Amino acid sequence: MAQQPSKYPHDIPSLASVHHSLDAYPECTASVARNALLDIGNVNDAEKAIHTVNHLLIKNTPNVTGDMAQTARLRYATLVNIHATDKFGGGDIATILQQLQQTINDNNNLLTTNNDRLTNLQTSVDNLTSRTERIEGRLTNIEGQLTNIEGRLTNVEGRLTNVEGRLTNIEHRLDTNDNRLLFEWANAKARAVNFRRHGVDRVLIYKMKKTITGQGNVLVHRLRPNTNHVYNIAALANDPPLGSEATYNLADVASSNLSRVAILGLVLFYNEDFGMNKEDSLEVWQDKVFVWHTT
Repeated sequence: MAQQPSKYPHDIPSLASVHHSLDAYPECTASVARNALLDIGNVNDAEKAIHTVNHLLIKNTPNVTGDMAQTARLRYATLVNIHATDKFGGGDIATILQQLQQTINDNNNLLTTNNDRLTNLQTSVDNLTSRTERIEGRLTNIEGQLTNIEGRLTNVEGRLTNVEGRLTNIEHRLDTNDNRLLFEWANAKARAVNFRRHGVDRVLIYKMKKTITGQGNVLVHRLRPNTNHVYNIAALANDPPLGSEATYNLADVASSNLSRVAILGLVLFYNEDFGMNKEDSLEVWQDKVFVWHTT
């Protein structure tokens, strides 16, 4: 008896259906229907969507938030798990499908949160409209001042030398941003593999690469539970380079065995707080570090 072609077990909505500000990007508008034949192109589109959202975040694009990047990674992980299970098999399929359903539920919760944020954003837009009207009045006065600018242009030539030096710095910053995007892209793929392997074998495979320059001394100081000397984390001798990985045990992350001191050490190295608060319990800190490795 011929084997039946593999199909998607449930609907997978598009990224744009969750975050409407991404409607303009084709890779974010693709959706998958339940019982449609498996198509690796859907996985590729989901991976492109992650890159698109991360690129928009780097450019500080209005209405694009970190929640969108998390949703993109979750959607990609959902598709990867379906295709990986079909191609290579896996553990308990029912368990995997249950995890995928949880992913969809999490996306729905993100949508509710973002709707609340959109309401706040509309209020901000209304305030901005009022400020714009005041600015238009000021622009009328500025037109009269422009007649004096011609005389000041003779000083511009001397200042151009300084601009050239600043352009060199900008080029360096652009190179740094390009590297950061590459490492964020590598982390996104690592998280997808970690998510799948932990769901099947309860293990994590890849550490995260550093994507934010500098050390997290300020973050460590803000997160320290108290002034006890146990939590006095010494600054590193040198800033870790982008793309480097901290020294820690992935098994401790997977089994929630990291201590507060160990977690603060990761905060210092990666210059990220993983969404933690000072008032959180150790268990909450451990959960948030785990989520950072998988989603």
